[in-house]
Formats: sequence, C-alpha cells, structure tokens
Amino acid sequence: MRSMVLIALVALVLCDEGLARLLDEKCESQEEFGGTSERPLGTSWMASVYNETGHHCGGSLITKRFVLTAAHCIEGQDLLYVHLGEYDRSCPPWKCMGEVDPFNVSVAIVHGHFSFDHGQYDIGLLRLEREVQFNVFIRPICIILDDPVNSAAVNEYWVYGWGMLRAFGKKSNILQAIKLYQRELKDCRYTIMPLTDRQICAGATIGDTCGGDSGGPLAAYFTYQGIKRFVQFGIVSYGRNFCNSNGVYTNVMSYQKWIADTISRYEDKNTLLNIRFN
Repeated sequence: MRSMVLIALVALVLCDEGLARLLDEKCESQEEFGGTSERPLGTSWMASVYNETGHHCGGSLITKRFVLTAAHCIEGQDLLYVHLGEYDRSCPPWKCMGEVDPFNVSVAIVHGHFSFDHGQYDIGLLRLEREVQFNVFIRPICIILDDPVNSAAVNEYWVYGWGMLRAFGKKSNILQAIKLYQRELKDCRYTIMPLTDRQICAGATIGDTCGGDSGGPLAAYFTYQGIKRFVQFGIVSYGRNFCNSNGVYTNVMSYQKWIADTISRYEDKNTLLNIRFN
C-alpha cells in the first residue's frame, strides 16, 4: 500500500440492521477493540497467505476453519499456508504477541466462473487443516448472510495488507491500513470487460492498495443488534500497476450464498488444492 496509515479504526455507524444473520456469531465487535503500541488490536481477523516464496496475499478469517481471499491468489498455487495473529511479519514468533504456528491449507476452493481474462468472480476460500482457537488476537471478521444488506449504501471503507508501500517497491513487514471511499463502477474500468454489481470500485485522494494486498478485506463498521461490528464488504481484486488510482474489489454481499454453501460442502473434507465450485 502507498501513503498508508498504521492500524487505526474509526467507528462508522452505517445503519441499524437488526435482522442480519452472521456467518460466525463470535466475530469481533467494537467493544473488543483495544491494544498496545507493540500489538494493536482490531485486526484479529487478518490473515497472511503464504506460498513457497513467502507472503503471497492477504485474507480474512471468517470461521474457525475458513479464510476468505481472492481467487487469483489461489489459482495455480501448489502449496499454501496461512499465518494468523500477525502484525509485524519481521518479528520472531517467540517475541511477538498473538502469533501462532502457521496453518496448512487442506482445501483451496476457487469460484467456478473465475478467469484471469475478465477478473470477475474473484473469490476463493481456504480450508485450514486444523481448527483455529479464538483468542484476543485471533477472531473472525463478520460476514452478514442476509440479502437486504446493500454495499452500495456504504460510503467509507478500510482496507488492510502487507503489500508494497509504493509501486514496484518492497512489501511491508508492518500491517498497513488505508481509508477508501465508494466510487462509481465506471471509475474503475481498466479492462475490456465492464464491471458488474458483483464488484465494488473504491479509492482515495492519496494512496491505494498495491501488490501483495490482493485477497485482503475491504470492510466497514455496521450496527448489528445494537452492536457495532466490523463487517467485510469486499476483497482486494485488482487495480492499476502504479498503485495510485481507484481499485476493484469483489463484492462479498453478492456471494453470500456461495460462501455459505461452499463452507457447508467442504467443512469436514480434506482433499486436494484448487477445487472449483460454482
């Protein structure tokens, strides 16, 4: 990310959504945010997805067994594993609070309609080989499964990652965050294929997501049953190479059923990587 700020969450009361159904009722609420200068809280759901070469993409923990990420982070990968509880990736586990042993990925599921050619349906799930034990540093982000939730009504988001601080630079060791604003879809038309309502266009006056941020969550505060929760609305998908413009994000609210159905189907299975599921 470029021109990023360190983790600092600002509460946004978007609406009172009392009928929502959460994917995991134990997802993090605002009342649980806090932390210290050495290890700020409020990002306990953030996942770092590694391949053979190191940090590959971002992701978000959504249940005890599944991480949500972008399909293009999974496609063509032979070996993936997930780090949870990280903040500073350069800090050794014995020294840093919150980190646990990496999780092997037993199943990687790519949406069946995803293609690198058009960039749509850029969503995937990673099933972890063992269950996650929730604690103050590791909790799932909130995924709302009800149809009435409309991401178009959200004007401000936060997005997170360990990506490049500038185009063609080095990836950050420290988890970064930037505040983005909803844009019109036409402002993000970078390919021949037009964007659809299954995608979100978001950007800022200064700064953008960059290489290595793919798969990370685009999120905002949402009031659920009187409690402010951090809800995921998008997934970092793609943008311009120079990391200084609006970016395209997969609209999570368009895939509520796919997420629930996929988790239900693969909850208790250990199979090979790179399954495609419509």
